[in-house]
Amino acid sequence: AADAKRAKEAAAGRASAADGAARRGLSEYANNLAMTEDKLAEAEKQRDGLAAQLEQARQAINVASNGATESSAAFDMLRSQLAEREMQLAKRREELAGASTRADAATTRAER
Repeated sequence: AADAKRAKEAAAGRASAADGAARRGLSEYANNLAMTEDKLAEAEKQRDGLAAQLEQARQAINVASNGATESSAAFDMLRSQLAEREMQLAKRREELAGASTRADAATTRAER
């Protein structure tokens, strides 16, 4: 009977030790899970921040692209205006050359 009692107490001690180990294991697992969840939440915040930065960069690129397109269009317009003025200047030079020729002819006639 005494042996049975000691065996029962030893079994209860082992069961208690196993229960304590299992509880510590579960506690450690719960702590690790909480840390993992915290890390996941932080990673999600970082992802959201990076996504916002990416969107800002995309918008900045679009603004810059639109600005470049507008600048290119303005440059083309100025180039066109310059070409038109160059043609007007060439026409005016021709007119002046013709007037000069006529003046020279008139001077020559007047000298005769």
